[in-house]
Order: sequence, then structure tokens, then C-alpha cells
Amino acid sequence: MNNYYRVEDIYLISSCTELKGIKIDHVPFNIFKDPIRITVAYIRWSTAGQTDKHTLSIQQNAIILKARSLGYKVIVFFVEKQTSAYHVEASKRKEMKALKKFVISNSNIESIIFWKDSRVSRLIFDFPLDILAPIKNEHPNIKVYSTDMDGEWDEKNPLVQLQLTMSNQESEKKSNESRQYQESKLENHERPEGRPPYGYDFKDGRMVRNKYSSVVRFIFYLYSFGYREKKICDILNKTEIPTPDEYLDQKNNKDDVKSYKWNEKSIAYILQNAWYVGDFLFFSRMSRDNSKKKPREEIELFKVEYEAIIPLYLWEIVTYLRKIKGDKRNKRKLSTDFILEGLLKCKSCDSPLKTRNSTPSNSKRDYKYYFCPNCKKKLDIKVIHAEVLTDFKKKWSRSIQQHSKESLKFSKSWIKKLKIKKEEIKQQIQIIKYNENMLHQIESEFEKKLKQTYKLQVRNKNNQISEIQLLIDRIEKTLTQNTDELIERFVQNFESYSNEELTSTLLLSIQEILADFEQETPELYIDYRLTPYVELENQSNYYNSI
Repeated sequence: MNNYYRVEDIYLISSCTELKGIKIDHVPFNIFKDPIRITVAYIRWSTAGQTDKHTLSIQQNAIILKARSLGYKVIVFFVEKQTSAYHVEASKRKEMKALKKFVISNSNIESIIFWKDSRVSRLIFDFPLDILAPIKNEHPNIKVYSTDMDGEWDEKNPLVQLQLTMSNQESEKKSNESRQYQESKLENHERPEGRPPYGYDFKDGRMVRNKYSSVVRFIFYLYSFGYREKKICDILNKTEIPTPDEYLDQKNNKDDVKSYKWNEKSIAYILQNAWYVGDFLFFSRMSRDNSKKKPREEIELFKVEYEAIIPLYLWEIVTYLRKIKGDKRNKRKLSTDFILEGLLKCKSCDSPLKTRNSTPSNSKRDYKYYFCPNCKKKLDIKVIHAEVLTDFKKKWSRSIQQHSKESLKFSKSWIKKLKIKKEEIKQQIQIIKYNENMLHQIESEFEKKLKQTYKLQVRNKNNQISEIQLLIDRIEKTLTQNTDELIERFVQNFESYSNEELTSTLLLSIQEILADFEQETPELYIDYRLTPYVELENQSNYYNSI
């Protein structure tokens, strides 16, 4: 909190830079030690539209008047911008958590002030239980005030509880109306109004591709070759390609179109947006306050007619590479000199080979190795890279067409096995239902619990069937697409490839490489993949194993 203001006789402190008042360098006292009357204040609003309606100044002015009437000289403000109190409970709001921590740590704080009780809670009990109770446990004499009522704000007061309940019902009504509207549009195979994904426009109620759809495909293409989000941003910014926000300003004919910069979050959002592959998603976030995508099998898919920008094979490759980069346990860099990292294993002990750079500073020669942590054997990076790339080029240049046929055959075998697995699960469901029906009409407590277990098992089995069918659909769709571009990347001149491009290509082509150190000259056994759809293969193997 390094922003200080003065409004007449009252000092304001906040991390927010937008409070009204005379900006000053510091306050003339220590807020933790000096005997000065101090209160904290909480301001919140939900949407960007409310930002433009001066809600900050309205709440600030009301709080200052209240604090002055109570004799306070210092107000420490915590400002929660564009955050719903209905969808984000009090204990998960950033500024509310900061307020709680600050009040507990400062015995000088006498009270908490807010504008209306709907600012602190729209869920009735979250603010009193999760914020106020821990504070009062440390400082029993802390007082709470609302600018909307006389006297103290007491969470046990029936009138206060009634107001909290009414705020909750109002929010719930708005939320239900919004969801019902969205669902009615989706039932009619229409996309609810809103901002279309970058690369699309609305035309006559439908989504159509615009000139920036090629930029979206370019982003996916670069990522599929191992380029990081930051490097993609650098390329787009250097070529001055408009960002999603910049394009929206241009489209709305704004007079003062701002110059935006591409950032890594924008790239990541595009790369995980399944709209581009032709799956219309809705209600796909984990929650209102958590923008992370749900697992694909939990997302609601809707059939809406519009043209995909990204072919499914490209989506599958990008999904696999994103998973590799996001794996916290086995995080793998694609922009590295160790292009075989994660693929090499020791044949004797089955341990993954690790990497080591022993090159002294200012050395003209590199001393980089792959080594087995158990057997203490090592491989020179240049020797092994040359051997693997030579073998790779020979195998692919000679048998690319045959490989395509084998890949098609292999993919069809996945579908066959998955359909058999579906039928097995259906039979399992019938057995579970039979066992459930055999329970007595008058149930004991044990039988009631057993019945609940059977119902849960049936639900889980039905979910597995849905997930398997979704996987079958994905595999079948990849089989119908033209993959000439995908094949072409494996027969290029690798001498012109960057480390990122080499690493990503090898990850898609090689299952693993075993290094046999028992030989005088270590021998390599390369296990090539039959298809680059690694995630489809992994998921197929998983479902066939359960």
C-alpha cells in the first residue's frame, strides 16, 4: 500500500491508484504504533460497466463521510475491482483477504467500513464466518459499519441478516435468468450474444471466419513446432498484427484506437479454445472465479454450424505439447540443446537419462552429455544427435507413404478396441443394476448405503461410456482430414530446423530410445511412433486398461 492521499482533514492509504484526493508522499505518523484513530474500508464492484459509472468515487465519498462522522483520521482502503460477490466468496477475493490479514496484524485498527452490505457479501454467511469471525477472534472490540445504516453493523442483527438474504436472492435470480437465456439460445442452435473468438465475426446471427483467422492458424502452427508463447508474442508484435482488443476497437470504429501488445495469456487463451477446432463450448470454465478450463469430458458441447479454423490433427499436436510444457513433475523445455531429453533410457536399468552441461566458461568446445544416474555411463550430445537424426531421416524418407498407411491402420485399431470396451462397460452396468434390484424392499442402513454405492457406480460407468465415445469421435475425425502438411514436416531438411522445431518433431515421432551401454560403443534402439497423435494414443490405452 504505497499510495497516499489527503481529503481535507482525513488521510487515505491504498494500493489503488485511482482514489480521489490530493496525492501526497507519505502520512505523518506510523499507522501501526502511533495513537491515531484508524479504520479500514472495503470497496467492490462487479463489472467493467460499473467501472465507467463512477462506482469507486460514489463508495469512496460515502465511506469518507461515515468515517469523518465517527472521528477517524486515517482510512486504509482495499479496492476489489470487477469481482462478483455472488460467484466469488469473500475468502477467495484478493483484497478481502488482504484486509483480513492487515486488520489481524494491526491492533491500531478500530473498525471496518463499507458502503452497503451487498459489497461484502451476496452469499449471506461468507463474510461473517470467513472474514469477520477470525478478525474478532483476534480483536474482539473491532466494530463494523455500513454507510447504508445508522449505528453498528451487527451480523447477528435480524435486519442485517434479512438484507444479506435479499442481496443473495437478487443475485441468484439474475444468475438464473442469465443461464436460462443462454440455454434457450443454445437449444435453438444459436450462439448467445457476446464477443466472438479472435478470428471470427458475427454475420446474420452466425459466426464466420474473418481475415485474422489465418493469424489464429499461424499461432497454432508455430506452437506445434515448439515455439513458446513469449516467442510467438515477439513475432506477432514485430509484425504489428492487431491483438484481439485492438481488432475490436477497429471494428467498433473507435476514434482513439489503442495500440495493444500481444501477451502470453492471450496466446494461451487462443491455444486452449476448442471453438477453433469446431467444437462449440459453453459453460466451460471451472467456475466463475476460476478461468481454468474444465476437463474436456466435463464441458458442455453444442452443435452449431460454423467453419473451423484449426484442423483436428493440429489441435491434437498442440494439446500434447501444451501438456508436456505444463507437466510440473517432468517439465520439459523445447528450446534446449538437449533435443532428446525425455526420450532416452538406459537399457540396463531402465532409468531415464539425465542431461549435463560441463562446458567451462570461455571454452571453445562444448562438453554436453546425456548420462545414466545409476550406471554412471554417458553419451556425447553431438554423437548421439547425429546418429538419431541420420536414422530418423532414412526411416522417414524411405517409408513415409507406408508409414501413413500403418498409422491409419493403427488408429482404426484404437476405435475397434474402444468400441469393445464400451460394450464391456455396458455389461458391467447391467450387472450392477441387477445387484441393486436384488436388495430387499425394506432396506437396512447397510443396504441403503450399498444402494447409493451402486447408483454411484452406474453414474461413473455411464460417464466412462460418454468419454470413450467422445474419444472415438475425435479419432474418427482425424482419419477424415488431409494431413499432407503434417507429413511434410517430417521430411524437411533438418539442418534448417531450430532446436524447438527439432525437439517438437522428435517428440511426435519417437516413443523412446534405449541406450545399450554394455557394448563397447553404446548402441541405440529407437522405438518410433506409428502416429503423432500421442494424447489420443495415451487416452485409448488408458480406457482399454480400466
